[in-house]
Formats: sequence, structure tokens, C-alpha cells
Amino acid sequence: MAAKDVPVIDISSLSVDTAERLVNAVHEWGFAFIKGDNTGFAAEAIGHIFELSKIFFQSPVKEKERCAITTNNRGWSSMQLETLDPKTQKKGDLKE
Repeated sequence: MAAKDVPVIDISSLSVDTAERLVNAVHEWGFAFIKGDNTGFAAEAIGHIFELSKIFFQSPVKEKERCAITTNNRGWSSMQLETLDPKTQKKGDLKE
């Protein structure tokens, strides 16, 4: 998988087609690049969110455990807790 192959979804024109392309991209790739003039996200807000994320992931495990993943699939999961490809993986994913 090369970065150039990751789907880029333009949300400048919101439609059923746009939604379907986004759902398909996320289903196939697990993520997608979003572009468009009307994202509603200010550059400052995005920068702030990345800064908060950096602070969170640098926190001690005990602190992150307070945000442990719940049954609705929201929250933090520790490294090797999830195995997203059990057919080919012997150990859990190296991500949080």
C-alpha cells in the first residue's frame, strides 16, 4: 500500500455519492484523506487537536487506561491488545 493509492475524498459537494465513496474508502483502507473547502475545521483547531493527541499518547499508561476502550468501541487500547488481521498476525497490533 502506497500513500499515493489511499483514497482522497472531496467533501466540497456533500451528497449520497460522496458519503458512499467515504464509507467504501474507510471499509477498504481503514481511513481516507479528506479534502474540500467546507470541512468546517479551522487550521488552528486541527493543530490544537494534534497537540492534545501528542500529549495524550506521551502520557503514562496508567493515565491512558482511564480512557480504556468500551463496548461502543470508543476509547484507548494498549499496544498488542487488538489484532486487526488474525489470519496473518501472530501478535497484536503495534499501535495504541
